[in-house]
Amino acid sequence: MKNQHFDGIDILRCIACCMVLVVHSCECYYISNFYADGFEGLDMEAWRSEATWATIIGTACRTSVPLFVMISGFLLLPMKAGMGMKEFYMKRASRVLVPYIVWTLVYSVYTACKWNEGFDGFGDYVNSFAENAAYLFVNFNPRIGHMWYVYMIIGIYLFIPVISPWVERASKREMQVFLGLWIVSMCAPLIRLKWPEIWGECSWNPNYTLYYFSGFLGYLLAGAYARKFLYDAEKGFAMPGWLLTIVGYAGACGGVMWMIHNYIPTAENYESYFPFYELTWNFDTITVGMMTLGIFLLLFRLKPKSLPAIVKDYSRLSYGVYLCHIMFLTWFYENVFVGLSWPAPCKILSIGILTIITAYALIKVLSYLPKSKWIVG
Repeated sequence: MKNQHFDGIDILRCIACCMVLVVHSCECYYISNFYADGFEGLDMEAWRSEATWATIIGTACRTSVPLFVMISGFLLLPMKAGMGMKEFYMKRASRVLVPYIVWTLVYSVYTACKWNEGFDGFGDYVNSFAENAAYLFVNFNPRIGHMWYVYMIIGIYLFIPVISPWVERASKREMQVFLGLWIVSMCAPLIRLKWPEIWGECSWNPNYTLYYFSGFLGYLLAGAYARKFLYDAEKGFAMPGWLLTIVGYAGACGGVMWMIHNYIPTAENYESYFPFYELTWNFDTITVGMMTLGIFLLLFRLKPKSLPAIVKDYSRLSYGVYLCHIMFLTWFYENVFVGLSWPAPCKILSIGILTIITAYALIKVLSYLPKSKWIVG
């Protein structure tokens, strides 16, 4: 049963990967333009127009990372019969950790070459490379922020052998209780707008009542629930899927729209502005949770008569595409699109599409190398 192939999951993984690249393209038009122009030289009306389009497009793609986690739960929980913790960790390490280390070294060279202002000689490049490479034991390199995902998914994988026995024997009602509490926890970010400290939070205790039911673990178990109880169900899920997707999109998009048209980011409030700006975009907020669950319900059981080979291949290579894409995306933005007078949505989608194509092309070529799994995952 665990070796069964799921075309709907391939479609979801392919879509989620493309969504990530489009989200990062959107960031060029509501975050990166601040770095490029500074607050004093930025036309705020032009920024609002671009940020509006980035919000409309970006909201539709905010489910990317949660979908990846749900897919992991769908495919990996419960673990295969007889598989122990060591075997599971070793398999995941070869799939996730080793390619991450390889690409961290690549990005260490990339960042040393790109951000080299003030370097006096070869020794400065070597020092920069060494510092960036060694930093992976602490955190992701701030200049390649998309790598945060790897640390999160490693934490998820570390937890899978712990919860796998429970998932295997849990009843439908028992899993629903957990997921219900998780859904309530996703309302916490919005409740905190009125009451900043809730359910036991205080200056000495950030772990509120539902802390242990919150976060990405819920998406993982939602994916496992869908595999265990929904995949073979007789009824379809089109109605709840569309309802969750539309309502979630409206809430997520509306919240960010309200921010960009009522608050102006400045040099003084910049650090605190964007976390607040993106509140309804946060992965652990009910709006994104609704969209994620809705899209998953709409697509996870798809069984097309003939799934295009490119979809299967893009799904297979999606992790490698994710790891490498930021180099292509930033190059297209900085060297092609900054000076263009195209409408913002055309630039956002063009950057996203070009990155989707070029990142896949690179990973496809690398996949033919011997031992390529250590590079592409």
